[in-house]
This record gives sequence, C-alpha cells and structure tokens, in this order.
Amino acid sequence: MKILRIVFFIQELIRKGTYRLLREPVIKASFRSCGKGVHIAEKSNIKGNKNICIGDDSVIGTEQ
Repeated sequence: MKILRIVFFIQELIRKGTYRLLREPVIKASFRSCGKGVHIAEKSNIKGNKNICIGDDSVIGTEQ
C-alpha cells in the first residue's frame, strides 16, 4: 500500500509540474495582458482570451 501511495504522489507531481511548465504559460500568453503571480487551475475553461486582462496575484478556478 505504501508503494502505491508513493507512485501516486510521484505521478501527481509530474502531472502538475507538466501543467505549470508547459500548458499554463501558453494560456497566459494568449491573454491581452497577464500580471505576475497568476495561477490558472487545470480544468478551467476560458474563452475570449484575446480580450482578457488579469491583474497580479489572481487565480482562475480553484486554488489547491
């Protein structure tokens, strides 16, 4: 059981790391402007990106 928890933990780290390093920056770049310290939750559905301006330290979706 302990090994399964460790494997799951590592899998989650990889998934979240991949999202933060690859997908989130692409989404932020698609906005009209995006401040510092912005977090976009993985399952957020955003439309009209070219018209969106986000200020510093903002969160879209739920912060975990």
